[in-house]
Amino acid sequence: MFLVRSSPSGGIQGHGDAALHRVHYQEGKFALANLLVALLPKDPNICDAKYPYLLLTAKKDEYFVPMMLGTANVSLKEKDIANVEIPLPSVEEQRRVVTRIEELAAKIQEARVLRKQATREAEKLIHSTVTKIDGKVRETRALTKLETFARREKGSLRSGPFGSALLHQEFVADGVPAIGIQDVLENRFVLSWKWNVTPEKAEALKRFTIPSAVTQNRPMRVT
Repeated sequence: MFLVRSSPSGGIQGHGDAALHRVHYQEGKFALANLLVALLPKDPNICDAKYPYLLLTAKKDEYFVPMMLGTANVSLKEKDIANVEIPLPSVEEQRRVVTRIEELAAKIQEARVLRKQATREAEKLIHSTVTKIDGKVRETRALTKLETFARREKGSLRSGPFGSALLHQEFVADGVPAIGIQDVLENRFVLSWKWNVTPEKAEALKRFTIPSAVTQNRPMRVT
C-alpha cells in the first residue's frame, strides 16, 4: 500500500488547503516515485494490508490532513505517517471486513456497468429519434439560423468569461459556482470541481449569466 504524499506543487489544493489526494493498494514489485511513501506490513498474520488501505482511503482526511503543515508547501513527513494510530482488530476480523467491502464494491461496479449500458442505449435511441424527426422536418420546412430565435438583444449568443476576466487565484472554496467544460457531462451540469467565485466577482461578471440556454462545450482557459 502506498500514499500520494504530495502533489508536484507541494500538495496544495487551493490556497494553503492541505490535502492527501490518493491512497493506493499494490501487490508485487513496484517502483516508488519521490512523491510517494509506501507502507509494507511486516506480518500478514497481524495485519492484512487491504484493511489499512480501505480504512485510510475512507478516513485519510481525518488521520493525515491535520498533520500537514505549511503555507507555500504543505508537507507530510514519513515519521508522521509512521506515528498515526488506527484501531486494528484481529486479522480474522480484518479479512472479514475486507471480503465484505470487496463484495459491495463488485456490486457497485456491476451497477455502474449496467448504468453505462443503459445510458448508451438511451443515447442511441435519442439520436435515432431526433435524426428521424430532423429528416421529416427538413422535407417540409426551410432551415432556420440559430440567431432567428435568440433574444433580440446584443450578446444573445455568448461565451463564458475566459482569459483575463477570470483569474485562477479568484476561485474560492465557497461562493457562486463557476461552470467549466469539466462540469458538462451527459447533457447536464455536474459541479465536480467545485470552482466558485465570490458574490462580488459574480456581480462583476453578471452579464454572462444565462438563466436558460443551449450550451456548447468549449475549453475553459484560466490564467
